Amino acid sequence: PDLDSLAIVPGIVGLTAAHLGAGRCVLTDLPDLVDLLRRNVASNSAGDGGAVVVAPLVWGSPRSEFPVEVSGSAAPDLVLCSDLLYEPKGHQPLVDTLAEVCGLATTILFTVKLRFPEREAAF
Repeated sequence: PDLDSLAIVPGIVGLTAAHLGAGRCVLTDLPDLVDLLRRNVASNSAGDGGAVVVAPLVWGSPRSEFPVEVSGSAAPDLVLCSDLLYEPKGHQPLVDTLAEVCGLATTILFTVKLRFPEREAAF
């Protein structure tokens, strides 16, 4: 498949997508974790042609506070979310952010390790 753009992706998933030929991958994390994410990208993205961009993103923030890497481009074709549901208080902010970032044609794929099925059932 053609993967033009990705957002809200943890490091390894986004790096893998870039390695497999995604046109542009935006990897996001909390501001205090972005430096680690940037180091991971620098260490593991040789030959991916600069297709990987790292940006801080706090779920639930107003769109006006989104980094330009997220808000300044068209809606992504695909959003890959890997193991993001471990904290129930983050569920609604995640949904709110996805609603802001994604378009009607965006596909969202989740992978989840069910730690507490009763808390994660709503998703």
